[in-house]
Amino acid sequence: MASENVRLTNINSHQASRIKFLEGENACLASELNEAERRCLDLEVSDKAWMEECESLKSRIAELESKLSNLEALAKEAGTDFESVVNLIRHRTFNTNSDASRYLNGEVGVSDERLSGLNLNDLVKEITERYVDVDAAESRKEGTVKCESRPKRGRGSVKGVKKPRRVYTANLLSRMGIDTSNLPAGSKLIRRRKKDGTEAYDEWVVVVYDYVPGNVGRREYVIGRFNVPGDDPKNSKGPQLIAEGAYVSASFARFYFVSKIELGLSESRILEMFKSMHADIPQATLNNWMHKVMSRLREALQGPMLEEIRKSTYVQNDETRIDVRSVIDGKEKYYTEYIHGCVSTERKIVVMLYEEGSRSAGVQLRNIFEGSLITAFTSDRAAIYGTIENCLVEYGVIRSACWFHGRHYLVDAYISDKRIGPLIEMTNTLFRIERECADKPEWLRLQYRQKYSLPIVDAIMRRLKAIRGDTSYGTLAQRAARYILDDEQAFRMFLTDGRIMMHNNTAERMFRHIAMGRRNWLHSGSHDGARNIAFMYSLLESCRLNGLDFGDYIEDVMRRLAEGDTDHASIIACNYKPRQTEADAKTA
Repeated sequence: MASENVRLTNINSHQASRIKFLEGENACLASELNEAERRCLDLEVSDKAWMEECESLKSRIAELESKLSNLEALAKEAGTDFESVVNLIRHRTFNTNSDASRYLNGEVGVSDERLSGLNLNDLVKEITERYVDVDAAESRKEGTVKCESRPKRGRGSVKGVKKPRRVYTANLLSRMGIDTSNLPAGSKLIRRRKKDGTEAYDEWVVVVYDYVPGNVGRREYVIGRFNVPGDDPKNSKGPQLIAEGAYVSASFARFYFVSKIELGLSESRILEMFKSMHADIPQATLNNWMHKVMSRLREALQGPMLEEIRKSTYVQNDETRIDVRSVIDGKEKYYTEYIHGCVSTERKIVVMLYEEGSRSAGVQLRNIFEGSLITAFTSDRAAIYGTIENCLVEYGVIRSACWFHGRHYLVDAYISDKRIGPLIEMTNTLFRIERECADKPEWLRLQYRQKYSLPIVDAIMRRLKAIRGDTSYGTLAQRAARYILDDEQAFRMFLTDGRIMMHNNTAERMFRHIAMGRRNWLHSGSHDGARNIAFMYSLLESCRLNGLDFGDYIEDVMRRLAEGDTDHASIIACNYKPRQTEADAKTA
């Protein structure tokens, strides 16, 4: 019985251990079950989120597809050939920057050697035969025209005859069989001299460029003060200032204006150059001095320059922007303002005006046109020039439109529609005719235009009218047609007067230095500063138009004003005559 109890006790203990183990296993399984249930719940939530994200993406895709269809419809409506644009970007290569510029300027088809070798008569004949009829021109194939190209003149030649060389390099002499082994590198034979009747010797020259460091000096004037019995105290003579309160010399001002106006450097860079020359000048001080000098120049010369340009009978006009700082309610703000420009190639004078940044036509009407002899002007199609024309129509003043601006619109349209190519080719022909008669007198230039340019202009206008009535042309082509046809009379004006140019490129080019400077000095600090800047660029462009060195001119003019010269009309660029130096006097 005892043994049986022991056995049962062991069995019971074993069963208890087994139960304890199973309870532990059950707890682990319960924990795993809870974890599985939690993961299932997470998966359900994640699946729901993914379903929501998918629905959002589907709606976004539908929205984008709708926008794409709208864009395709707009592109179809605009007539834009995107495939042509892509092919242009992918396959168009330029050997030089000038090649790219010519293409962007619309010079398509210029590689046609048949046209490049034609004289004006044959050129106009072929162009007009190609495009005389709008409907036929679309289907007519180009014929083969054989012609002899004009003989090319060699460099430095006159009528095909070469000038004798006066400078012989060592390489050239070696090819001529002359021993050059004992010559220094880079030497040139300038001339051969004879000591007497038989013996000769050669002059060999080696040119080496050198740099002489610049320097800004500080000069002190000691002014003695002394008393005269029975009179007020007297002072000895002090320095002549080029402008009151501006303690700079004419040469110092020359360096500043050449750097800022002609070279387009910012004032901070000019100050850095002064520091390198051991002249540490505060920016505010320098700015104050130079604006006083500019104001003195403007007060003396702007009036005579305006009077001179009013004596012209034909001018070109344009305007450009400038950012000007203004302080309103204690806060600095920068506004885009405008500088007006007028150039007379007849009087060789340029005037740029700034009146509180206004773009109003009244700026040019008041200062240039009213009381002037101007009977014609060329400009782009900005609204202000239409206003000027309407205000002066009773005085017989006519406006001519710029064909370069018209061609820009044609080039834009050509990218999307190659059918515009003939129009650009005809426009390029007009410019070639202008180059041929550029140096001719006005009466002869008018005859050239009547004979050669008139039929081409007629053909251009016919094709543009056909484009305007053809719905197969896109928005860009229609815009180009409207730009020219809406102002057809102004685009034809150069055909009626030999004085009038078919473009206003001269006026456009005179703003290049302002555009270059704008990228460096960014803005003007005030309206007075912008007014002075505009006037200084008037001086610069007038000097360039008259072939004058801007630095020499500005320094001499400032010296004359400091010396008390009151004949201001004689020192504007178109009337300016340099003063005779001592060396010139001795030579004379």
